[in-house]
Amino acid sequence: MLIVSVVVAMMLMEGGLSSKIGYGAIEHGGEQKPCKGPKCLPGSSNGYNRVHFWAPTFKWGISIANVADFSKPPEKLSYPQQIAVACTGIVWSRYSTVITPKNWNLFSVNVAMAGTGLYQLYRKVQHDYSSEPEAVIAKE
Repeated sequence: MLIVSVVVAMMLMEGGLSSKIGYGAIEHGGEQKPCKGPKCLPGSSNGYNRVHFWAPTFKWGISIANVADFSKPPEKLSYPQQIAVACTGIVWSRYSTVITPKNWNLFSVNVAMAGTGLYQLYRKVQHDYSSEPEAVIAKE
């Protein structure tokens, strides 16, 4: 899944796929301008009923779940899961600044994902490699 995300992001950054249509954009004679006024109402095809708004909004659930896991003991954290969360956050943060118009909701959620993923990785690495093993008391 992470590999697919990276490949799609690279294609979009290189212009391999059209990245000109974004949330809240209206075409005006070939160029796009931010959506303003009644055309951005929830019933509009350019407003809050677009996937470009709701997908990052629901993605906040991943960051919130990761914050809730801060209280979880580090030995129960998963390296693959936290690497995926951190890398996804980093890659898609970059993508959200390349598209036109810029999607700041997507940027902010991915910065939060990268931050929480990196913090969880730090906790896991610190626990696995920095803590001393507990001494086992031998019974006589």
